[in-house]
Amino acid sequence: MSHIQSPRLLKSLIIRLLRVFRIRKAEPNTFLIPAYTGLGNFIMMTPMILALKRGNPRARIFILAGNSYGTEAVFDPADGIIEHVYWLSPKAPISAKLLFFIKLRKNRIGTVFLPFDASPSFVWWGVMVSGIPRRIGHTVDVLGIEMAWTRTVLTQPIPLRLDTHESDLHYDLLDALENKALPRRYATTASSMPESTLTAFGLAKGAYIVVQITAHNSLPTPKKWPTSNFAALIEELERLGELVVLPGDACERREVIDFIEQYQLKAIPLAGRTTIQEVSTIIKHAKLVICHDSGVMHIANAHQTPLIALYGPTDRIFTEPKASSSLIIQSNLPCVPCMKNFAKTEEKVLQDCPINIACMPAITVERVLDQAKEILSMTPERRATNFS
Repeated sequence: MSHIQSPRLLKSLIIRLLRVFRIRKAEPNTFLIPAYTGLGNFIMMTPMILALKRGNPRARIFILAGNSYGTEAVFDPADGIIEHVYWLSPKAPISAKLLFFIKLRKNRIGTVFLPFDASPSFVWWGVMVSGIPRRIGHTVDVLGIEMAWTRTVLTQPIPLRLDTHESDLHYDLLDALENKALPRRYATTASSMPESTLTAFGLAKGAYIVVQITAHNSLPTPKKWPTSNFAALIEELERLGELVVLPGDACERREVIDFIEQYQLKAIPLAGRTTIQEVSTIIKHAKLVICHDSGVMHIANAHQTPLIALYGPTDRIFTEPKASSSLIIQSNLPCVPCMKNFAKTEEKVLQDCPINIACMPAITVERVLDQAKEILSMTPERRATNFS
C-alpha cells in the first residue's frame, strides 16, 4: 500500500512547494481556459465563455489548446471575446512545456478553469508553474477515478455531475467564480466567412443540403449511420431535386468520392477542399444539415441552421444540440445510449457491443426522410424556429 501511495504523496508535496511561486499581483480580470478537446466539445464550452465576457466585459480570456483543431472557426478575433489562443502540443518535450508555462507568468493570469475533459495532467502542473493563484476545476470521484493530487492543485474543487449537459458542467465552474448560480444560456457560437465564400464551391445560400456521411477521419466509430442508409437517403433527396454536399476533412476525401461513384450520386464532394471556417460558412447557409453527433452537428446548432442529428450509442443528455432549429432522431433500442455518463468510449463500444451496434441501423431511412421533407416544406423563416 505504501508503495502505491508514494507517487501520490510525492505529487502532492511538489504541488505544495510550487504554491510558493504563485503570482502575488495577478490580474483578477485575466483568465486561462485549457481546450485540449474536440471541436464540438469546445463549441459546447462557448456558452460559459460568453457568459464570462458578459459578466465581465473587461475580461482578458486566453485559450490553451494542443493544435488548431478549429478554434479559429469558433471565435472571430474581431469580436474581442478571446484575447489570444496559445498552442502547446501534448507531445512537446517537457523542457518546452516548462518554458512555456514560465513565460506565461508575464500575463499575470488570475484564474484558470480546469474542465475535466479538456485539461491533461501536464496542464495541471503547468498552471502551478505559471503561478496562477485561483484554480477552479472539476473533480472526478463520481467516475471512480482517484486523482487525489489534483485536489492539491485546486483552490475551488467542483464535483463533476452526471446526467448533465457539457455546457452545464462548464457553467458549474463559472458559478464557483461568481459564487452564485448564473442564468443558463445555451446559445453556442461559431464564426463564419462572408456569404461570397459559397461561390468558390458553386453554391448559393439556402440552395443545398449538407449531409455528413463520414466520421472520425474515416476510422471506425459506432456513431456513424450505415453507408447504404446515407446512399438511399441522398438518392431520395436528389430525386426531389435537392442539391446535396458532402463535407469532411482530407482523410475522408477518398471515402466521399468512392461513395459518390459507387452509388452514382450527383452530390458535391467537399471533403478535403475546405478549411474549417469555410465549412462553417457552408453549414451556416445550408437549408438543412443531416449528421451524427459531431463537430459538424455543433457548428450547425451554433448557426441555428435546421439540423437533423442522428444519435445511437452516444449520450444525448451530455452532447445534445439545444437550438430550437435542431432535431434529434435517436434509436429506441433498450441499450441506448450505452455511452451514457462516460460508461464506455467509442473504442470500447466497437469492441464489445453484443448486438453489433444495431442502434444506428435501427434509425430507418424513411424516418429521416420524412423529417427532412417536413423541414424542407417549411418557409426559411419557419425552419429557423422550433420544429421538434
